[in-house]
Amino acid sequence: MLLLLVALVGFHIRQSEAAGTLGIVGFIAAFIGTGLLVSMMGTLTFDASTLAVEAPALLDQEEELPGTLGFGFLLSGICAGVGWALFSGATFRARIFRRAAAVILTIGALLIIAPRYPSGAIALRSEERVPSTGQVGAGAQPRVQ
Repeated sequence: MLLLLVALVGFHIRQSEAAGTLGIVGFIAAFIGTGLLVSMMGTLTFDASTLAVEAPALLDQEEELPGTLGFGFLLSGICAGVGWALFSGATFRARIFRRAAAVILTIGALLIIAPRYPSGAIALRSEERVPSTGQVGAGAQPRVQ
């Protein structure tokens, strides 16, 4: 995911003159959104396993994740999706890269924005989680009901 940020900078540098203002706005939004997604992935990687042990009720909810955690996940997805959609529109207009590449970027951006399971809560259920490496080393097992 971090390499996606590097690739985005490279794409922007290559087409910056031809992409114009839409390219700059799309680049900034896509960069911020992708950075937020990197942060979200870090949260899922490092915090979810701890929360599953310490506060399993938080992750076992059927609805959206509560408070700022759910809002942060939602904001990450929307910002990344809108940013990549704008950037793909600028890529299509700039005609530096093949139009098929811009269409594929647009489809990917729309898939990010598309409605899906609430804020990733399904993937965070404590009884379905895979123990982290540290927990396996300590002998922890997934909770089964």
